[in-house]
Parts: sequence; structure tokens; C-alpha cells
Amino acid sequence: MKAIVLTLLFLIMCFSSKAQANDTEAALYNVGFGAVFGTVGAIINKSLDESLGKVIKKSLWQGALGSYITFESKRLLREARRQEQWEYFWAAKLVNAAGTSIKENAALNRDFYDKWHLNIGFSRIEFNTNDRFSIEYKLMPVAFVYNIDALFRSKFELKHSLRVGEFVYSINRR
Repeated sequence: MKAIVLTLLFLIMCFSSKAQANDTEAALYNVGFGAVFGTVGAIINKSLDESLGKVIKKSLWQGALGSYITFESKRLLREARRQEQWEYFWAAKLVNAAGTSIKENAALNRDFYDKWHLNIGFSRIEFNTNDRFSIEYKLMPVAFVYNIDALFRSKFELKHSLRVGEFVYSINRR
């Protein structure tokens, strides 16, 4: 079964597409891939007592919903760039975090509202809404090491970092 799934995933990735030709086509690709990958993850993470049909049905719509929301964050980024409005960058970041959280919940076979997260630089803030609300901070070690390295090699741009919600560095080119 794993060999079949891996083969199908490999074949899907081999085909090139012009998904960015227009928004409708790009949205359909995003939603389709999100639904498929969310379902594959949910099947891998399903418990033995769960019905396969129920898991597939739930993860398909969750993966599709999360992917559509993530796609909309990309449209917000284009608009932010076009209008040069920093507020749009943060809105896109929050919308992207919501979409990604829904996709992760689908792939982990959880309800779409169980866990949410927001990544800022090397920090991951998780909001657990299942049972009792809690907030958990996680340090992403690889991103942390890259940021430390960038601090020593580049100039940290505070203004741009605050504007886009990620650490931004510049390098003097000769």
C-alpha cells in the first residue's frame, strides 16, 4: 500500500503545470493537492477503530478548505505587494497560518479546529483549542541557527521585518 501511495505521489509531482496562469486554475490545483495530501496523511494517522470512509470524507474537505484559505493568503500577498500596504502582509500571514493549520489538522486526522499555529521567524506559537485552551511556544531549531548565522553575515532590517512578519536581512552587494 505504501509503495502505491508513494508511486502516485511521485507521478503527480512529475507533471508540470501552468497553475499560475490564472487564479481559478491555481486555486483548483491548490485545493486538489491539499485534499489529496490531507487525505493521505489522515489515512496514515487513522486509528484502527475508525472507519476508512469517514476519515477520507473528513480529511478531503478539510484539506481542500485549508488549501483554499492558504491560496487566498497568496492573493493577499500579491495585493500587498501591488499596494505596498504592510497591513496586508500581516493579514496574509494570519490567513496563511489558518489555512496551514487546517491542512495540518486534516493530515493528522484531527478536527479542523483542534490546533492552530503561527510561525514568526524561528518561533512557532501553537494554540490548542481541543478540550482546554492552551498556548505553547516552540523554537524551530534549524530556522534559529540560520537566523543566528544571518545576524553575523548580514544587516538586520528591523523596519522590513516588522512590515512583513519575518526576519529580513540585507547584504551589501559590490
